[in-house]
Amino acid sequence: MNVSKAKLGGLLFGFVLSLAALPSLAASSGGATPVPSDPARFGEWKASVRWLQPHRVDGPGGSMVYSWTYAHITALSQSECETQLYGYASQLNVQVVNYCAFYPY
Repeated sequence: MNVSKAKLGGLLFGFVLSLAALPSLAASSGGATPVPSDPARFGEWKASVRWLQPHRVDGPGGSMVYSWTYAHITALSQSECETQLYGYASQLNVQVVNYCAFYPY
């Protein structure tokens, strides 16, 4: 009687090991599942717009006449940058020079 219990225990142990070897339960050969790297978390979102506005600027070399006025937008989130950008872009004669882009620190 003791021999059959030992055989049953060995058979049960072998069955458990076989079950653990199934692909759905086994660990991957590369170890833990690789986690994709997160994008940079710290930085600024920047954009630039311009509009036609002739103006004169006095400088060390004399007076210079410029045609374009630029606005540079800096924000901490993409949605904040786009909100400011669309605010400028909704005005007449405003051109987007650089759309919102992320610059990590």
